[in-house]
Order: sequence, then C-alpha cells, then structure tokens
Amino acid sequence: MFPFIKSSKVSSNFYELVIGHFHVLFKIFTRFLHGIIAGAVTPLDGDAFTFRCSFFQNFKKIKKEFPNCKYSLAASGGIFLGKEYHYDMVRPGISLYGGKRTFHKGIKHAVSLKVPVTQINQIKKGESIGYSRTFYTKKNTTTATIPIGYADGLNIRLSNKGFFLFKGKKVSIIGRVSMDLIILDVTKFKNKIKVGDMIDIYNSDYTIDDFAKQTGTIPYRIITCMSQRYDKKYI
Repeated sequence: MFPFIKSSKVSSNFYELVIGHFHVLFKIFTRFLHGIIAGAVTPLDGDAFTFRCSFFQNFKKIKKEFPNCKYSLAASGGIFLGKEYHYDMVRPGISLYGGKRTFHKGIKHAVSLKVPVTQINQIKKGESIGYSRTFYTKKNTTTATIPIGYADGLNIRLSNKGFFLFKGKKVSIIGRVSMDLIILDVTKFKNKIKVGDMIDIYNSDYTIDDFAKQTGTIPYRIITCMSQRYDKKYI
C-alpha cells in the first residue's frame, strides 16, 4: 500500500510531491489512486474556487503520468459535480444513508431510528429527574423512559434541551442523558402513550441531517456512532 499523501496548499505541491519524489514507487506498486475533494459543495468564490480547480488539474496531471492505474476522486459531494469527476469509480458514503441532502435535492431519506417506551411515570411538581438533579418539574408531569443513552451514541449535550418525536410531535428530553436511559416529558400525551409505543429519534420527516443539527454535529457522526446494541433491520 502506498502511503497517504496530504497537501493543503493550493499550488502544485501535491503533483510535484507525487511525480518528483515517488515516481518510481508509483510505477512499481500503485494500481489504484483516489483523492478527496475538500469542500466539494463549498460556494465557488475566491479561495474555494481556486483550490478546487488547482486540485482537479493536478489530479488530471497525475493520471497522465500513470495511465495504467484506476482512479477515484468523487465521494458523495463530488459525485454531483459532474461526470468529469467520476473517473473509474465513485465513493458514495453519507448519501447512501440519506445524509447531507445539501449535496443534491434528489438524495432521499434512507435510515430511521426508533426506541420503545419502557416506563410511564407520574411525577409530582417540584421533584427532580435524572443524574445530578439538573431538572425539576414545574407541574405534575407524565414521563416516558426510553432505553437509549450516551452508550448508544446519543450526545449528552441533548440533556434538558433535546427532543425526539412521538407520532410526529416533539417530546422534550428532561434531565441528564444517561448511559442507557433518557426520560421524556410526555404530559401532552398523558392518556395516549403507553409502554411499548415507539419514539422516533430520526425518521423520514426528521432526518439524520436535522438530528445532527440539533445535536451540534454532522450526519457522518450520527451514523458512525450508532451502537452495536441497536437491532438493525434492512428493508
């Protein structure tokens, strides 16, 4: 395997590095070369435009030097830049899961996460909820407990401010996100929710892009942090 080469400069350093120093090794060992377009969907103004053009031109120069190699340049974002970026193979990643729909309006939702309610409790006004007692009820409150937490990839930053969905309506997280459990305020569904009902973490209406934004992260992390404890169903 050829060592990974990274160049953040907008000059021809990348091309010079490959051609000038590793030409012989490339001739002998390399059968496949792939690149990554930094900022594939970045607005094309100023430095971003210069960077993309420079990188693309350098990649084409390398291809001329080593015509017997297979080449790949486009990941999810690069695929939608046009066929000239496709070469021998494309690498759709997050778009396979319906993420980063800013890449293209045609990307469709592909992954959902649902969790069952395991407990329904009635909490009196003024009682605390969760570790460190970070939340106190301001009124008599109906809560639902669901078996998911930071051990399953849920960000603890959602404590006391995040939400999930029950029948398309928001239900707020109250108290700390625990290792294996989260408590939700379901007072507005007091007589309509029961043990075994499903809570949507994300779905076709509230996608991994939306959930990532709520969590303060990126959809790639939402997918890669999915717990092995989830029961995965492919349909």
